[in-house]
Amino acid sequence: MSDLGPSGNDPDAGMQPDVGADLQLWTTRWEQIEEARTDDAPEALADAADLLDEMFSELDIPTRPTEAPETEDLVKAREQIRDVLDRLSREAPVDREEVDDAFDEARRTFDLLATGRHAGGQDAAI
Repeated sequence: MSDLGPSGNDPDAGMQPDVGADLQLWTTRWEQIEEARTDDAPEALADAADLLDEMFSELDIPTRPTEAPETEDLVKAREQIRDVLDRLSREAPVDREEVDDAFDEARRTFDLLATGRHAGGQDAAI
């Protein structure tokens, strides 16, 4: 038996997500979303929101405000993006500027999740 992997008694034994591979996939998907934005911004925003939800899940980041105060900004960003999408799906009035702002928030959130750093360079507590 090899001693290179965890033993069966190791609580961390088993499949662990490969964040490096996920990051490469997420980055590729984000680039595709950015390209699609010029043709259909609302659809690209929906794709961005889905990607962010996947990242939250894979990175085990709580998405409810009371779960982890250190992720409060991420939760608010997610809510802002989902609010715009919800109004679009109900065909409620949504300005192009609101869609652009939500998309910019999605980009900042993606960058934060992908790098663990805020736009100013300070480390995030996620």
